[in-house]
Amino acid sequence: MKFKSQLVVGLALVTGLNTVSAQVDTTKKSSFLDRLTIGVNGGAILTYTDIKQYYVGLASQFHSELGGGLGINTTYAFNSVFGIQGQFNGGNVHGSNRDVDKKYFDGDFYEGSLNLHVNLNNLLFPARINKTKFSTYGYVGLGWNTFRCVLRNLAGDGVVYYQGYNSPTLSLDKRTTEWVMPLGLGIKYQATEHIALSIETSFRFMNSDKLDATKVHNSSNDFYQYSNFGVSYNFGAKKQVTDVSQLADKIATVSEMIDGFGDKDADGVADKYDKDNNTVAGAKTYGDGTAMDTDGDGVPDYMDQEKFSANGAKVSGNGVEVDADGDGVGDSRDLEPNTAKGAQVDAKGVTIQTGGPMVASKTDAAGYQPSGLPSIYFQMNSSVVEYNNYPGMTTIAQALKANAKLKLVVVGHADNVGSAEYNKKLALKRSEAVVSHLVKVYGIDKARLSTDSKGSGDVLTKGKGSIVDRRVDFLIGK
Repeated sequence: MKFKSQLVVGLALVTGLNTVSAQVDTTKKSSFLDRLTIGVNGGAILTYTDIKQYYVGLASQFHSELGGGLGINTTYAFNSVFGIQGQFNGGNVHGSNRDVDKKYFDGDFYEGSLNLHVNLNNLLFPARINKTKFSTYGYVGLGWNTFRCVLRNLAGDGVVYYQGYNSPTLSLDKRTTEWVMPLGLGIKYQATEHIALSIETSFRFMNSDKLDATKVHNSSNDFYQYSNFGVSYNFGAKKQVTDVSQLADKIATVSEMIDGFGDKDADGVADKYDKDNNTVAGAKTYGDGTAMDTDGDGVPDYMDQEKFSANGAKVSGNGVEVDADGDGVGDSRDLEPNTAKGAQVDAKGVTIQTGGPMVASKTDAAGYQPSGLPSIYFQMNSSVVEYNNYPGMTTIAQALKANAKLKLVVVGHADNVGSAEYNKKLALKRSEAVVSHLVKVYGIDKARLSTDSKGSGDVLTKGKGSIVDRRVDFLIGK
């Protein structure tokens, strides 16, 4: 059921008690007794407390968890839908747990409550009133439960704890009283004009965790289920009939009153409070119904192709930051806003120089040039790209993404500790580890990266084992 429909029915239920009048046969004036029904019932009780063998089910071995109860009730009908009901019940309760606590409890109670009684058939199908002998009903209310109970060990009869008594001797009955909320559902069969039979189950939620007499309580209150058969007598000679047209008019009036609580664009915000009633389907919204704009660039997230633009940056209609010189670096981050067309730049938009001196190495003959990108450093005898290198790796990835044609030669180096052959292999592993990181973490095309190894043949320092020599450099490839 949609939001508006739920609200209409809910308000109609609340206002119905006072605004929808009951009618009886027009030839006979309705009296107090015509609206009065009394009933008696009896059935079984199953408790749900800390002392219970199965959360769903009934334990019967060693000590049965099934109790019995009797009740009497009287109902006064305001109309064919709503009524007020008084209930008085009594019974005994039992529970056991032979696995963990190895205890059982017995107790008895008296309970009274005042409930709102609703004929669900007449509420949901007013046109079918009096056309069937079967009907369903429900009730909810508030009352009190006064009880006493004793907790014992399964292995013996000694009293472990008690409620509703003065002492372990159980001599004086002082009973414990707590609030209870009954919630019930039943089916009624109108056997004769005055007599009806019913089958019903209800849950009685207590504002207490003491029903099982446990000394240590958990965070959940106790409750019990009362399932019963009943017989009732209606004093009225004529069945009550709802003025269907009046009920329909009242629901229509309530519907009109809350028309502003509809949700035309289905964004979860009622129209009355929605500042944008034409939100695109599926778009995430704020509490006022406007589309969410995470980076505050004026372009809603569902249209924003760059959801985390820099604060204050100018963006295009699709939320992408403006790049005046077309070098792939947004203007707010571009330290060189007038880069020549086609030039390769680093992550800050600065042109990468491709001229000047070459690195004195085998790469000279191949024509490789310095890239100006940061080197990546390694621990002794290691080829692991550690966390402190992540900022440098990000800068390299940004340069590659900003320059689609840029290719890099990843050159590994080692310090002058160890044999030349070992260092050559170690340096190559370092360059391969860097390439793997760029491919897996940043999604760089591996075809744009090639590896080379200098081993310990190109150390920069005079000392032994310097971290400066345990590095990977980047040259511009072809």
